Amino acid sequence: MNLDGYMRGICAYIYSEADFSLMKQAGIEWIRVGFPYPFRDELHGELSQRFLERVEHVRILVKNGFKVMGVTPLAGSFRFRRELSKSVWHSDLPVWAGTFDMDSFYEAYREGCREIGRRTSGLIGLWQISNEMDIRIFRGSMTVEQAARFLNMGSIGVKEGNPEAETSINPAGLGADGKWLFRTLYAEGKSMFDYAGIDGYFGSWAPGGPERWLPVLEEIHRITKVPVIIHEWGYSSIGRVKERPKGPPPEGWNSWNCYEKAWYNVWKKEHSEAEQAEFVKAAMELFAEIPYLAGNFFFRWRDPSTCWQCGQPKCPSECGWGLLDVQGKPKPAYYALKEAYRTLFSK
Repeated sequence: MNLDGYMRGICAYIYSEADFSLMKQAGIEWIRVGFPYPFRDELHGELSQRFLERVEHVRILVKNGFKVMGVTPLAGSFRFRRELSKSVWHSDLPVWAGTFDMDSFYEAYREGCREIGRRTSGLIGLWQISNEMDIRIFRGSMTVEQAARFLNMGSIGVKEGNPEAETSINPAGLGADGKWLFRTLYAEGKSMFDYAGIDGYFGSWAPGGPERWLPVLEEIHRITKVPVIIHEWGYSSIGRVKERPKGPPPEGWNSWNCYEKAWYNVWKKEHSEAEQAEFVKAAMELFAEIPYLAGNFFFRWRDPSTCWQCGQPKCPSECGWGLLDVQGKPKPAYYALKEAYRTLFSK
């Protein structure tokens, strides 16, 4: 993998010229950008306006001096639908592509990714294929074997569209399905992937703190034998801490976190802006000492006003991760990340 130094990345969904300035001041050079499925009504047919706008958006980012990691379309996700007042499965591929048990579904994904790779050649060289396909919220009723096929087809398609492209997967963690995907898709002599991605939210979605990253990264590197990039990491700055209720959450809710507006894990004492900044400092100090870690993408740039999982404001599940608050004002974590890049990752 030919990277020009350590990847200083951010997961971002809201852009403006002011954001560009703040990003550059913090030392951020890479932005992760997701893509919708390109074809609107049929395979190789008319391209959707949303897709064309995303390509143009990437051109603007590149013109402003940023490098982009693209994310190919997801299989789908369980997300909030206002008219139903609950979270339901929403496929990111069109109905005409078929279903998970049809060959046409995977061929449509391959061809869609081929078009995405072709249209972004010269703009994007690094790709995350889909997102967190080891967990139900992003793969729905797919089996892990179907998820592997989907990921493989995405990587093949992107590389057919852009032979210079490099790809990765990004499990949500190293549970049984995450490990299986790494072992299966990175098998020696058979892999269609160039580096290994991983997401993790210790102290929030998972127990522990920054120190929990090291054994995870070591195991991924041992299994895949390629450089590792952290695609998502962070620490929520909002949400009370309490004991998790027993059993599954009520129907229509992705998690108890959304239902109770609470966390069941914590690093030190609380989910606050101050502890978020401490977490950033400690994690970056650890990342700087790992030679096979090619970069990281902090999640996320700016707090949204509502949670995409439950549709409610100030929900800890999705609303407190940003380096900036809802109004675009930097939090203490912004300055912690900026200082870490200045002192630990200086060029």
